[in-house]
Amino acid sequence: MDILKNISSAYFKEAKGVEFNKTIVSYVLLVTILSSCFLQGNILYVSIMFAFMLQVWLLYLKKRVNNTILKANIAKRQEYIYFLYENNSVNIELSNLYASLAHKTVEWLKGENQRQVEAQNTSHNSPSNLNKVKKLLWMIQENCFWNHKLYEKQFKLNVISLTFVIVISLLIFLLSPLYDVQFSNDQYEWLSINKFTLPQMMLLLLSSFYIIEKIETCIDFYNGSNIMDNLDNKILRMKGNKIDEFLDVLLVYYSTIISTPNISEAIYYKYKQQLNDAWAMRSKTLKKSTYKDEISNFVKIFQSFMGMYENWYIIGSCSLFLQGVNIEPNDIDILTDSEGIELIKKTCKYFVIDDIISKDNGEIRSIYGKITISNISIDVMAIPENKVGDKWIAHDEVSNHKKTVEIDSIKIPVRDLLYEKEIYERIKDEKKVAAINAFFQHTSHIGKEGENA
Repeated sequence: MDILKNISSAYFKEAKGVEFNKTIVSYVLLVTILSSCFLQGNILYVSIMFAFMLQVWLLYLKKRVNNTILKANIAKRQEYIYFLYENNSVNIELSNLYASLAHKTVEWLKGENQRQVEAQNTSHNSPSNLNKVKKLLWMIQENCFWNHKLYEKQFKLNVISLTFVIVISLLIFLLSPLYDVQFSNDQYEWLSINKFTLPQMMLLLLSSFYIIEKIETCIDFYNGSNIMDNLDNKILRMKGNKIDEFLDVLLVYYSTIISTPNISEAIYYKYKQQLNDAWAMRSKTLKKSTYKDEISNFVKIFQSFMGMYENWYIIGSCSLFLQGVNIEPNDIDILTDSEGIELIKKTCKYFVIDDIISKDNGEIRSIYGKITISNISIDVMAIPENKVGDKWIAHDEVSNHKKTVEIDSIKIPVRDLLYEKEIYERIKDEKKVAAINAFFQHTSHIGKEGENA
């Protein structure tokens, strides 16, 4: 699959190149149409033939752009199928698409794949504990956010340019009858209609086609922007992994991408950093909401396994996150006692992915293992000890530092922040200690402000 990765990106790159040529031709056509209003005689016929050829060329380029984008979206769909199901049957269609790429694009694709291989270990675009469908929805939601904003910017720019073209065209066509059109031979006089020549009428018709096409482009960008915004909001409202909702989003998303014209590179690069920063801020909020939903769903299920037994709680980065510390949780860690770990072994035996046994990595030793519930991987441990110098220091009893936080009416047991800080100081995790201290300082500052008010 290595060389078949990112074929959709390669086709989108080809489409951008053709779109650039299409833009140049459209500007040349516009200049030809407007300047031809002031031409006379044989040069006017040359101008009309040139404008006609440009219009044909423009139609060809438009068709080529649409076909290339269609291939790009077919490739993207196949890439997503492989991503979701790891089905190698998609290789046949992707191989055919790869064979149709231009030589220069193939070279770019090889380089792009190599760059992604080198960077794959540092990429964190979506929450690590989401399943594949949710990861895919996350990527689509990011694209919807970007496309909504970029389509909106492109629409406004196109409206301005279209207004300018219409005004200039009207002025020129209104002024052109003031010019006397002279023919070298009287037999061509029939070509003059109310001081407009037939070629000028044809140019007027061509300019009408041009303006109508630009109006359609504006409408496409406007509709595309609204649809992307609606999809973005729909994904926000989606709960769970309903495959019918997912397929509906995917269908609408790709039909919109195919029907909406390409965004110009000038618009993209102008707003790239601004949108990147906006998405980074928004994704931080979305991730927090996503994590909380995942954790609350997990806790409901896990509590049903544990029954009335309550000597367990969430620890680590997830505990800090649930208590308001500004940190992104890496995973979910459950700490319990010897009785609790035996209960987990019994009730969760079909969910174990790493045997729950005594383990020692030289820095911490405990009864440790992994289970997976609702596609979330959870580390479970009991009776942990940290090695400090030459000594092993055990954690306090589970019941000593337990508190609860509430999310969506679900009470979630967590370990108290003060004891979390003590543990992180013990193992010299300065980053988490600093995050906890910052949280205490922030809450203390808010408290003082409240007292002053």
